[in-house]
Amino acid sequence: MKRAPVAFSLSLAIGLIGGWYLTSRYDANLYSERFAVMEERLKQAQEAPTKDEQKNGDISQAIRNGSVILSWGGGVPEACGAVLNRAPLARYADRYDLVVACGLAMNNIDRFTDPAITLSGKYSLRDTSQISLRMPASSAMTSALLKFANTEAAKVPPPLRSKVLGVQVTVWYEVILIPTDVLVSDIHTLDDVHQLGGQLLPNEGRGIRAVFEPPSSLTK
Repeated sequence: MKRAPVAFSLSLAIGLIGGWYLTSRYDANLYSERFAVMEERLKQAQEAPTKDEQKNGDISQAIRNGSVILSWGGGVPEACGAVLNRAPLARYADRYDLVVACGLAMNNIDRFTDPAITLSGKYSLRDTSQISLRMPASSAMTSALLKFANTEAAKVPPPLRSKVLGVQVTVWYEVILIPTDVLVSDIHTLDDVHQLGGQLLPNEGRGIRAVFEPPSSLTK
């Protein structure tokens, strides 16, 4: 086997090292530029307004801290009670009124298209005092509740059915802004809110579990 001359081998080694160094520096610069571009795009994405913010100004930003609904769950599921703070929304009083909605969380029902919901009256945002409300469940929500209780009771063998003390349900809450010229009676589902120019307040939705004691006729 022939060996390359020492001078040639040394030159080749230096060339390879130099080429590796230049290539490494080029790759490092390239990756640095790519990371810089990625970081800038990520920053822009984080700062970009949501669709609701683009459509409704800074409403979404103003109530992202979950500062409107202070307590919820009183009287569920036969009624929906809540305490709300209107102060963060006062600047929107010229355009919107406040409404509270509640309903039953069911795995097989889309709550945005479910008509079995309960709605409060409209509350003006010109008044910044707290709201304490208790909404009796609507007839549609009551019917859905009884139907659910009946379905659950039917799963229990007849000899044990009379011992059923209650059925666990989950009730959701949503805080809604609707244009001042829209009537609550125009809202039949949560989907109607957006179609009527309103919006559900982000980070204000809540849920609570409760036990519903069905009528004795369902447990016989």
